[in-house]
Amino acid sequence: MVDYLIARELAGQAASLEPQTQLELIAATHQLFNQALLRGKWTRLSSWINRRSTHLLSLEQVRANKVITSRHSVGTRVVEISQIRGSSGRPNDFDIGFNPVQVHTEGRWLNIAKAYLTGVILPPVKLVQLGDTYFVQDGHHRVSVAKALGQIDIDAEVTVWDYVEPVQPCAPPCLCGSSPVLNGQLRCS
Repeated sequence: MVDYLIARELAGQAASLEPQTQLELIAATHQLFNQALLRGKWTRLSSWINRRSTHLLSLEQVRANKVITSRHSVGTRVVEISQIRGSSGRPNDFDIGFNPVQVHTEGRWLNIAKAYLTGVILPPVKLVQLGDTYFVQDGHHRVSVAKALGQIDIDAEVTVWDYVEPVQPCAPPCLCGSSPVLNGQLRCS
């Protein structure tokens, strides 16, 4: 296993690293990605066997079942990564643990991992908060890499969406003019 702490000690020195050290950094990021990808694939396989979904929640699907009453920014916060359970636009690229499950994410993932390991300060991710659940709008790879490196929380610009559950339609009025339901029983037909 590549020593990630050594790679982190190289923070801020990426441009002046010797070729051997740069190769070690590249090897570390590839190994980290492959471990995360393997975890993601195993998670998907076990979810298929156990018939339990490990897909990220889709903000679009969740929003379809809610009535959004307001949206407001609460600024930058530190958010526990374990509370981030969904995605806006990329629910199939990562599993519920933010492990990559698609190979096409590799290039961007490796660049973010290299930035983390060399101490580059990255901008906060952008999250939507719906109840107690957070959805990533921007920063999927940053969340994934942070999780793979063992980070517990992450800086995020949070927008809270307040909502109410949609009201179920009432029973149609009876032709007789009275309430069609009395004590849970249908009176008219």
